[in-house]
Amino acid sequence: MKHHIRPPMRFLGLAVLLCGLLSGLLAGNGLAAKPHFLPAASLDLAAVLPPPPADGSPRNKAELMEMLRLQRTRTPAMVAFALADVERSPFRFADVLGAAFNKQNLPGVEALFAAILEDATLQIDPAKQRWNRLRPFLLDPMIEPCLPEPQSASYPSGHSTFGHLAAIVLSAMVPEKAEALAKRGEAFARNRVIGGVHYPSDIAAGAQAAEAIAKALFNNPEFQKAFQEAKAQTRQVLGLAP
Repeated sequence: MKHHIRPPMRFLGLAVLLCGLLSGLLAGNGLAAKPHFLPAASLDLAAVLPPPPADGSPRNKAELMEMLRLQRTRTPAMVAFALADVERSPFRFADVLGAAFNKQNLPGVEALFAAILEDATLQIDPAKQRWNRLRPFLLDPMIEPCLPEPQSASYPSGHSTFGHLAAIVLSAMVPEKAEALAKRGEAFARNRVIGGVHYPSDIAAGAQAAEAIAKALFNNPEFQKAFQEAKAQTRQVLGLAP
């Protein structure tokens, strides 16, 4: 069994703050995301999303109980699936769209989603900083993640945002698979809870954030142009009518 050394509770908020400062230093070194279609923090997601459940509240305790239940029941196959979904890539949706949906065949799709990921990150990060929510494994030592432990704040989930956003964009490209893509996006997000690194409310907020970001993207002419090119490539590779 994996054991964690937990810092004293009074230092946990400071630890998250220091992680945020470190992220700022990395940004200064050119390692942070850059805007493509949306100006950074242009959506003010902190005004769109509800606040997360307070630590120690009945809802927070219920979420931790659900996570512990999932921890007890997760199988090696579930762990492997969650580990694979750590990668925020549209090609994680190849299990819906088919083996031909890969980065070798679709460099334009890869480039589009790299830009989408950076834009989404720049919208999500201010909301994370606003609430500065502790990760579940920092709040409850009984939570034992099977995924790499992120250093950022927990709410909202960036992975959930990307998974749901990818499902929305891919569904617009391949509406024939919209229902299956939506379910795959939900599974992508759910794997963060199964893996022990996000609360259920984190991924629910990620889904809401994805809808807001998708709306803004599709209202952007530059995004629409890149999207249409990627859509045409995708449908051609998948053997679908234009």
